[in-house]
Amino acid sequence: MTTVKEPAATANQHRLNAIDGETLMTTPLPPIHFTIGGLLPQGLHILAGAPKAGKSWLALWLCLCVAKGEAVWEFPSARGDVLYLCLEDSYSRIQNRLLDITDEAPDNLFFATMSKKLRCGLEQQIERFLAEHPGTALIVIDTLQRIRSIANDVNSYANDYRDLGILKELADKHRIAILLIHHLRKMNDDDPHERVVADCVSFASVQARKFTRFVAPPFSVKPASLGFARRYAIFTAPGGTLSTGS
Repeated sequence: MTTVKEPAATANQHRLNAIDGETLMTTPLPPIHFTIGGLLPQGLHILAGAPKAGKSWLALWLCLCVAKGEAVWEFPSARGDVLYLCLEDSYSRIQNRLLDITDEAPDNLFFATMSKKLRCGLEQQIERFLAEHPGTALIVIDTLQRIRSIANDVNSYANDYRDLGILKELADKHRIAILLIHHLRKMNDDDPHERVVADCVSFASVQARKFTRFVAPPFSVKPASLGFARRYAIFTAPGGTLSTGS
């Protein structure tokens, strides 16, 4: 009986790229880069809160802090270019908000009020921006719903997994932080984690166990003019360690 050998190229295609424990322990690996020290490492994150709770204000302030290299509360930030996709706002509205929270906006903070959707060109737009701005540290997308692709199939579980997987791969590839803004519907549960799960069952069923919970303390961006203090939930995909608090 003649045994037909599998071509080498085909065999390599089916081979797992595995590493043994000893080699892993002795291989120098780059440390996790924190865009905001102790709070926002490289990777994919979600900032979730109820509509009109001030998420966009907070996102804008975070962008400004990172672009200037200023601390976020007590957390130091690594200065870098920042892209804010403010897809539910206009340039006029963003300008008014900037005037409320700062006297000077840096030239390494970029805004866009329109973009393509995931799997319909957004990945390429982000790659192009990163190629033009290699010093980018943070991308904020406001909101998640605005960039979700319109799928023909009914498997929303798979759609959510694919969409978020695309963004996580981008963040990991370029060692940057991508922060998604997500609206929560009004519900009786005070736990932000449970509200994310209930608000988007298919998404949460994929991500709930994979995301590490961080609830920021009550905060004030500029008490004199804004005067708000909210509780938010920040969820981060695997790959970084977050402080925890309430």
